[in-house]
Amino acid sequence: MAERVTEFFAVTKTSLYRVRAERSEPNGVPLVQKISQRADSAIAVGGRLLGGTHVAITRRGLFLYCQAYSHRSWSDERPQRLEQVDSWLWGDHTSPIIGLFLDKHEANACFAASRRQCCDRRWREATSATLATIGDDHPVFIISRSPVLAVIC
Repeated sequence: MAERVTEFFAVTKTSLYRVRAERSEPNGVPLVQKISQRADSAIAVGGRLLGGTHVAITRRGLFLYCQAYSHRSWSDERPQRLEQVDSWLWGDHTSPIIGLFLDKHEANACFAASRRQCCDRRWREATSATLATIGDDHPVFIISRSPVLAVIC
C-alpha cells in the first residue's frame, strides 16, 4: 500500500497555506497554517485555521469541519464530506483556491505569479496531481465532489 500524503500546499486568492494531517490523537485537529499573504486577512501569517477535525478541499477554499455525530464510531466509517454536514459544524476557512501543490517551491511560484484566478489553468496539472495523490479515502483531507464545491481545474 502506498504511503498517504501528509502535507500539501494551497495557494488561495490572498494567501499561501501549509496543510498537514498531523494528529496527535484520533480526533485531533489538522494543521492549516498561513505561511504567506498578499492582502489583509483575519488570519495573520503564522496563524492557523481552527474548528474542525477534517480539512475539506473545495473550490471555495479549504474548510475545517467536524463530521456529524453518529451512533457508530468515527473510526468505523468514512469521513463525511463538508456538503454532508450542517454548516454549524464548519470551522474556519480560506479564500478560494488558485492551485494545490505537493512541492513548496511550486506553490511559492504560483503565489508570486500575477493575475491568478480561482482554479487557475496554469496550475491545473499540479492541482490534479495533488488531488489524485490525496485520493478519495484519506482520513483527514476530504475532497469535495459536489458539483458546486468540487475543485475542477
